[in-house]
Amino acid sequence: MTRLLKQAKAWLGPLWWYSIILFVVQRVSDLINIFTGFWLVPKYVPSDELGAVLPLSQIGGVLGLPLAVILIPFGKFLNVCAARGELGKIKRLLYDVFLLAGIVAVLTAVCAHYLMPAVFLRLRVGSGYLTWLILCAGLSATVAPLFVQALQGLKLFSSVAVINAAVAPIRLVVLLVTLPVQGIAGYFSGQLASEGFKIGYAFFSLRKNLGRAVVAVRYWQNWREIVLFTIPVAVLVVSGSLQGASEVF
Repeated sequence: MTRLLKQAKAWLGPLWWYSIILFVVQRVSDLINIFTGFWLVPKYVPSDELGAVLPLSQIGGVLGLPLAVILIPFGKFLNVCAARGELGKIKRLLYDVFLLAGIVAVLTAVCAHYLMPAVFLRLRVGSGYLTWLILCAGLSATVAPLFVQALQGLKLFSSVAVINAAVAPIRLVVLLVTLPVQGIAGYFSGQLASEGFKIGYAFFSLRKNLGRAVVAVRYWQNWREIVLFTIPVAVLVVSGSLQGASEVF
């Protein structure tokens, strides 16, 4: 079987081989997510809180907006640097992502401390530590795609396939454990676990290509290009996120 798979991979080539793998694992993930959304969440989240799940998810995205805007040029230039083989710049970009994410997380946490009680009051749900779960899930969902994008730029498609195959089952397991106990907080625990896995696995995979042998290289000589690219895209991202959050809220 292993030999047949290797022959099929050689015959199809990397593009079609990994396209087929990603298609299959994503459809399996869709089935798991359908089970989660149609049966598991409604079963354990109280009916008077069920309608708050989507608005709170969107609010998590709004809390992650400052970081999302900051990270817009990072995704663009990760692909540019990967195409040019500039591994040192990619390493520096990812270092800066961690630094900026830490700073923005602290500032966003302060804002969430004052904002979220009003949100919970209007949605008629309890607060507790739900604020911090929503905040962490929103920020991790903002950062995770950038690391997956780095894997794609470096053509580490096998790692991308593993992430796509594992995220939905991990989320399902966490939900099975936490939903019966925590209700709506368990839902965001599942979101946080799946996004955290993406970041952790991607970071582990990137170490092979961006280890100690690769020296970090500054990239801010391209600041004008970065700014010109970021401004119009940021306007679209912010307006789209605010529109979506307003509609469901």
